[in-house]
Amino acid sequence: MAKGLHGELREYWQIFRDTRFTRSELWRWFRGAYYHAGGKDSWPREDFIRWLSLDGKPWIDSAPGPRGGQGWQIAADAVDLCLAEEAFIQRTHLDASHLISSVRVRLGALELKQELSVPRVWGIVWRFQPPFPVAGPGVDGAARVLATDSFWFQAPYDCSVSSLQASVEDAESHVCLLLERTAEYHQQCLDDINRLIRDARR
Repeated sequence: MAKGLHGELREYWQIFRDTRFTRSELWRWFRGAYYHAGGKDSWPREDFIRWLSLDGKPWIDSAPGPRGGQGWQIAADAVDLCLAEEAFIQRTHLDASHLISSVRVRLGALELKQELSVPRVWGIVWRFQPPFPVAGPGVDGAARVLATDSFWFQAPYDCSVSSLQASVEDAESHVCLLLERTAEYHQQCLDDINRLIRDARR
């Protein structure tokens, strides 16, 4: 995984990629933040450019236009870092997708989830949303806030098929046990209700 990336570089990369950008293009994307910071320029003049502090960003190079017009672009080494991160994110997505397709799930479902922390890898989440309240702890043993909350656990994209399969089966067994207890509880409630009805009709 490439190192040296940070939020601001990622923001510029998502907007401009490896293409040259000008004052007007910077203005289109950043004038809202500029005004929010107290900026007064009504067009991308010097105060706006000073606020952007492009000269203080070592990952941005000057890129004059074909006729000498002012412009910038993300530096080549920073482009390489961004491309490497994208390749890493894509690879973790493919690995996680392949892992999901290799596991048998009888209760709930496996889904992909992208971690927003850096590096932004794809992970796997098993989740079961009960169609009715089911009391009891979560798969990890922690208390659930509500009996209608979903059961879930997370797994990394690079775990083995066997370990993920075992985790899914453990989660399914846990939920099945709670479902059995729920069924027994409701059956007892039905028995009590029917007994009350019989007593009232005697």
